[in-house]
Amino acid sequence: MGIKSLLAVSVLALSATAWAEKPDYPDTWEEVKSEYVGEALEKFWAPMRDGVRLDTNIFLPKNVEGPYPAILMRSPYLMEPILNAYSANGLAPLFLDKGYAIVFQNERGRYWSEGQYDYLANAGEDGYDSIDWLSKQDWSNGKIGTIGCSSSAENQLRLSTANHPAHAAAIAQAPGAGIGKVGRYAEQGNTFRGGALQLLFPSWHHDYVYAGREGSRFRPQFPSDLTREERIRADKVYNLQANWGWGTTRENMDYHAYYRHLPVSELNVAMDGPVTPWESFSTWTPMDKRWSEIPLSNEGDTFGVPMIWAFSWYDIGMAANVEMFNYARDNTSTNRAKDNQYLVIGPMPHCQFGNETENTVVGTRELGDARFDYQELYLDFFGHFLKGERTKVTRTPAVQYYLMGKNQWVSGDQFPLKGTEMVELYLGSGGNANSLYGDGTLSFDAAPKQDAPDSYTYDPMRPVPTKGGGVCCMGDEVESGAFDQSDLQMRHDVLVYTTPELQEGVNVAGFVDVELYVSSDAPDTDFTIKLIDVYPDGRAYNLDDSIMRARYRDGYDKTMMMKEGNVYKVTFSPLITANYFKPGHKIRIEVSSSNFPRYGRNLNTGGNNFDESEPELAHNKIHHSTRYPSLIRLPVVK
Repeated sequence: MGIKSLLAVSVLALSATAWAEKPDYPDTWEEVKSEYVGEALEKFWAPMRDGVRLDTNIFLPKNVEGPYPAILMRSPYLMEPILNAYSANGLAPLFLDKGYAIVFQNERGRYWSEGQYDYLANAGEDGYDSIDWLSKQDWSNGKIGTIGCSSSAENQLRLSTANHPAHAAAIAQAPGAGIGKVGRYAEQGNTFRGGALQLLFPSWHHDYVYAGREGSRFRPQFPSDLTREERIRADKVYNLQANWGWGTTRENMDYHAYYRHLPVSELNVAMDGPVTPWESFSTWTPMDKRWSEIPLSNEGDTFGVPMIWAFSWYDIGMAANVEMFNYARDNTSTNRAKDNQYLVIGPMPHCQFGNETENTVVGTRELGDARFDYQELYLDFFGHFLKGERTKVTRTPAVQYYLMGKNQWVSGDQFPLKGTEMVELYLGSGGNANSLYGDGTLSFDAAPKQDAPDSYTYDPMRPVPTKGGGVCCMGDEVESGAFDQSDLQMRHDVLVYTTPELQEGVNVAGFVDVELYVSSDAPDTDFTIKLIDVYPDGRAYNLDDSIMRARYRDGYDKTMMMKEGNVYKVTFSPLITANYFKPGHKIRIEVSSSNFPRYGRNLNTGGNNFDESEPELAHNKIHHSTRYPSLIRLPVVK
């Protein structure tokens, strides 16, 4: 994604309406710093347990008597763009105005911070040591909160399991790339879905962090013996930024060609890009033991800090995010965390919290007045846990989510809500479900008695293009959100299954199960799924999508090839959504074998894929009958 989008995901944006009764704060960090910062303690070294020192910048509020609670942001990105964005949406001046110190720290190996950068950069230990150091400063009241989106949320997960007593509260927005294996998902930091590679990962490294463990020794660094004053002066001239990213675009970068390059493990190398973890991560399997060396949060962890988990329906890894929230609620290590886990899910793309308006449009789908007062929630949350104030947060519902279609906020004690029933819809056809003009059906009744399988040819060199969905960080090649999919449904290699026009509305909110019975003449291939709301005029808006690599049908820790002539049950890691299908609408699913470049292509050879360049055609079938009951299960709220 471009610089404007990344700035949006790096902060907690707030709409103009939400600020209607708030002070008219300045909107640049330079102005905020001048008006609201009483003392700037810049370019301090925070010492880590291994001797590495992290660049830490502390901004104390003006006209407020200390000691102060602090709000810490730890990031691999430059400080100035993030604090400019926090200023533009009003949060930086708001926090300072309310008496909080703002602390910005770069992760190890990034810009002025010492050490070697790697993915999630020692998140637990470095975060713990940083909070320990901050809480002991003369200006501190001993209470530290953490906040941030995307990268600055992902590093909070492992930190929250470290349970430092001074870590009083956390707000983690869109932390999916910090999740390894949890429940039914083994995405390993958004590297995989359903065992297939997600191609946002190499381009995120290429565009935003440039280098990992293998390439960090090439980054520019100043001598380690510079004084703090010398570092402050040097920082005004040199920001240690790469030649592209954070405001600049790599000249003549062709993302279309970038993603189509084979082998997939060499995407960045082929583009003369930096050496990144992608070159190694792309060669691992979803349950490779080496994932345990990456500071991802996994089942088995326990969470010790009160936390707001803020997600969006058109974000990356939404289902795994909610699975981790549910897991964290049941696996806390402290009393303060036990009853203080909160979930908020808006309708927007990755991290664009508060960008909702009175007439919210996500992609091209109109979703009504989706505004939510994140500002009030966050201030109540920090006020209670960092200042000891009596606020409304303890009376806040544990779960709040936006119900698309109905276009209203819903609250409850859990997600899915109590009383949600799983309702089965069966795939069927006369053997010709190909395209929008085929005969595919989706029925609330029983599966068809006789099997009339639907066949199509999957050509990896002619994949079904990605159109919307929960994507991020893919240059100008893919835009996130909800878009009319009906043009893609003209393709013969897209199977379309649709209900009759609904006579009554169907309220769907929760995890969506998918079970397909499949066969192929390839030893291994992929199957993709997309859940869609079809409007009376034919517009077909995507709600969620996923993929399943057939070799992992019996578990992500097993590799099982297919044999021609055999039929196999493929169970997807569940999709997730909250959507009200209005009367007159239809429920539809698409089935194919590619959604590119959202997911890396299966080359159908049965080989490694990551090191291959020569694909094979796959002739795939979807079976549906009482013997092979292909179906989806919708979580219907009665």
